[in-house]
Order: sequence, then structure tokens, then C-alpha cells
Amino acid sequence: MLMNDYKLAVAEKIETELDNVCHSVSRYLPNNGERFRVMAVAAPHWISDCGGINIHSLDSRVPFSLLNAVRLAATHAEKGVGYWAQSNWRTQVGRNHSIQMLSYLSSEKEIFIRKLKEIQPHLLLIGSMSLSFPGAVALAKIAKDILQENVFVVLGGKHALETIYVKNGAVEHHPGSPLKLMKEYTIPRVFDLVIAGDGESIIAEIGEMLGRLIQHQMPIKKFYDVWDQLLIADGKWIAGRVENEKIATIQSWGNPIDYSQIMATTDLFATESHFDVFDTPATFHAHSYISKGCIHNCAFCSERVAVNGKASRPEQAPYNLLKDFMSIARKIGKGDSASIFVEDSILLNGNERHLEHFLKLLDLHDPHLSFGCQLTIDGLLKKSTQPVLKQLKEKGLEYIFWGLETGSDHIAKGLCKNNQKEAWLEKNARALQWIAENNLKCGVSVMFGLGESQINRCGLLRHLIEMAKKYGRPNVVSMNIATQHPLQGSDDGANYQYAEWGTSEESPCLPLYIELFGEASEKYLLPGIQPPTLCDLFEIKELYYEYKRVQNTAWQYQVKYRTKNRRHEVLSMSQQRMFDVVAEGCL
Repeated sequence: MLMNDYKLAVAEKIETELDNVCHSVSRYLPNNGERFRVMAVAAPHWISDCGGINIHSLDSRVPFSLLNAVRLAATHAEKGVGYWAQSNWRTQVGRNHSIQMLSYLSSEKEIFIRKLKEIQPHLLLIGSMSLSFPGAVALAKIAKDILQENVFVVLGGKHALETIYVKNGAVEHHPGSPLKLMKEYTIPRVFDLVIAGDGESIIAEIGEMLGRLIQHQMPIKKFYDVWDQLLIADGKWIAGRVENEKIATIQSWGNPIDYSQIMATTDLFATESHFDVFDTPATFHAHSYISKGCIHNCAFCSERVAVNGKASRPEQAPYNLLKDFMSIARKIGKGDSASIFVEDSILLNGNERHLEHFLKLLDLHDPHLSFGCQLTIDGLLKKSTQPVLKQLKEKGLEYIFWGLETGSDHIAKGLCKNNQKEAWLEKNARALQWIAENNLKCGVSVMFGLGESQINRCGLLRHLIEMAKKYGRPNVVSMNIATQHPLQGSDDGANYQYAEWGTSEESPCLPLYIELFGEASEKYLLPGIQPPTLCDLFEIKELYYEYKRVQNTAWQYQVKYRTKNRRHEVLSMSQQRMFDVVAEGCL
């Protein structure tokens, strides 16, 4: 490739955030004779952007789950171990350049194609959730059309985990299993290997095996002759392929992964993004790796413990989290400001002992960084937890996010995480009051499509407007429409295949889905649930923007009238009364 052509390609690629970071620090040529070349991509969630993007979703442009899955391979590359050391991942610039997160297929596939032609990977790793599975198929087909048998395509992520699983000692396939769909020719046979479960160790081993084949100039397909060598990989996983019209799988031995021996994602990749709720130019991601999901088992949730498993080595989790914090502190350097969002579904599973241990570690090694986390309403209101949270605030805790989900008491009583079955919105109001009294920021997720009426949806948004008027909070509201996930067969008989896009490009609802919701679809709703009508969506939009206006006005008032010496205290009672009067005028 001529240098001028390369510079032109670079100019075009700065449309993506990771490339912005990559090209600001190096003139690295990605395909410069490495023996082994790799690309990784998070599949797009939407078929089209409809001419706009979602500015309200909390989705980060950093593919954090994908980075976690490949970080053992990246650790080997960084430390010069095995064939990964001979790959384009041997430098952080090379890794950043070859990892992408796509959101919209039609508007971003050309970026993917240009990078695919430039890098010409031997190994393409694709991560996918169920709503992005059609996008994963599309990207894999593009790769096969361009590189043909010179690329080995591996699919992993939540969709594979939820559709390929062990039941009664045998591997089961949900109707949405990529392997089953390929076997039946419902989708093209574009995935050479599908991994369900822990990806870290098996991805590293796949790279070693392919690197060895490439060094000896053997066809990539020879991988299957020795694929049982994957059994040395740690973790709980199933690997499968379609062979001679049959599905072949192997299962791991289940040895636990030692996360303490894997480098922090911040030391390996460019992981910073920006969350408006933090007053910092960059927000990094951290994780304790205490579990793959949530400790609760809410029926609709893809994070439920029944799917993702229980905690693994929980005693190590506070150390893992501190390691990520200190890695971020080293990366930004002294004098610079940054924030952290902890990706645990619930911070350290809400375990008081682990929270106190993490607090003690921060006492010894305080990185002086603001951070946010996720809890449940019950966890936040638990009297024995609140003192620890107050102490964590002194160490930088600034923002807490929880799942409000619904305004219906009937639906809320069915939530596994709702341990105290009192009036749900009253409990949420108490949580917001505690947050305000302790001068913290907060956000809530709202999940429509659980069986509520449009009247109930609007009532929930009006409740949030009243809370914003009273407390200036929640600072963030993330809306979703419940998707029926495969959930390893616990999907109430929905049996969706997920081979088609959840919302078609022709749907009049698609622009509103993209504008307002992090997750939504017309096709993959919970069984028996009808989606909001177009008129319903416009009503939701109007109320949502009313909440945004009221919250912004109320919050700015609080910031303006908080004195310098009392910046970290709640408003005085006289100021609060004045604030209520002013906020009343917002409505």
C-alpha cells in the first residue's frame, strides 16, 4: 500500500473512537509482515442509524465485554508469550487499531470492510448479543466473501452463551443456536467456531494453534485436526462447529481462570470513553470479575445468575478491582482528571464484607479518582450497607446506578431483586432522597415491555419528573424495551431464532427506538407483550424530554447555590425550600 493511500485510509477511519486514539499516538502500519494477524469486532445492534444516533443510551463506544474476552491473549502478546508475540497485537497501538465496536450495520460496514482489507486477519473474533446476532452473521459473511478460507471466524458473546449450554450433562441447542442455524442452513455457514462461555483462555489457545499452523504454512482448516487441544484452556466453555451436516462440540474441564494473572484492560487497550454524568474528560471501565452477571434471577434479565453462574473466587474480587483502579491512575498520570465506571452488575455483588475490604484497600492505595457503580434499590437502602457507601464516597464514589425498571407494583413484586415488597415507587423515592442527602449523583434504568399499560409508562416518567423537581435526580434515565433473551431455554416458549433484525429498516418505529432506547425491538418481545404503538412512542418521547429539561434546570440550580465551602454537602433546609419553589416553576 502506498503511503498516500494509507494516509487517506487513516483519515477515513477516524470515524471510530478507537482509531482516533490509535492514530493520535502512532503511524503504525497494521499489516507489516506479522506472522499472525487478528481482528476483533463487537457486532452492530441496529441495521441502520436512520440518519441519526442515540445520544441518550448509556452504551459506551468501548467494547468492554469484548476487551475482557481477549485480554489474556493480549497479555500474552504484550509479554512476548507464544505466537501472540508475533502478531499485530504485540503493541497496544496494534491492538487498538484492530478492535472495533459497531452500532449500525448499513452506515458502518464500510469502515469494517476497509479495515478487513487492510489488516487481512487470519483470525476474526466477533462478539454478539442476541439483538446484534444478525449483524454478526453479516460481518462474518463479508469477511468470508473477501478473505475466503484465509480467515478463521470465531463467534462468542452473550448470544452463544444463552443458546448453547449444558443440561442434564449434555449439550443443548436453543432454536437460536448459531450452530443449529448453520446446520439447518437458516444462516450461511460463516462461523468456523462458536464459543459459549468463558472466552479468555480459549481465545488465547485458539491464537496459539492458528499461529502454529501459519508458521508451518498449513491451511487454517487443519485447525480441526487438533481442536481437542483446546481442552487445555481454563474456564467453563463449550466450543462447537458444523461438520458433515452434524454439530460437533467439546466441553472444557471447567478449571477456574486465575484473573489475577491477567493484565488490566487499561494496560492493554485504549479503554477511555466519556460519560456526561462525570465531570471529567475521560471515563474508564473497571471490573472486579466477581461474577459474569448478577446475583439475582429476574425472569426477563440476561444478567440473571441462572444463565451466567455464581461468583468465582469472590475473595479475589476486591484486589481485582483495585488493580484496575491503580492501572487507570497510572495511565492518566498525576495532575490529570478521569473517572471510572465499575462494570459489575452489582458492585462486588453487594457483599458488605467485600465492600469493606475494597474500602480498606482504597485506604492503603487511594488512586484519587471519582467512580460510579451499580447497586439495587434494596442494596442501596440497606442500613448496614449505607455507612460503607458513605465511606466509599470519601474515596471517590460519586455516582450510583440502579434498575428501577417499572412503575407497576404488580410487576415489581415479581422482581427477584425486590426483597422488600413495599410500594415500588415509594422505595425508589427513598433511595433518591438518600442519594440527595449524601450529595451523590445517580441514574436509573427503565424497562418498558414487561406487561405494563401505556398509562403506567407515562405515570413512571411523571414520577421521575417529580423526583427531578424535588431532588434534581436521577441525573440519568436509561430507557429500554424488554427483549426476550434466549436464557438457555428459560424463555417461556418464545423459541426465537434471532436470525432476522429485531426491527426492520422500514419500520416507522426504528428512528424512535434508536433515539430513545438502549435496547428495543419489534420482533423479540416477551411472549404475549405488544410493543408500544407509534403514538405511544411519541408520548414517551415528550415526557422523557420534559424530564431532561426539569432535571437539568433543577440540577443547575443546586450547583449554582451550593457554596464553595459546602460543595460536598446537601443544600440547607432554607435553600431546599427555595429550590422547591423554583423547581415548581419548571412544570
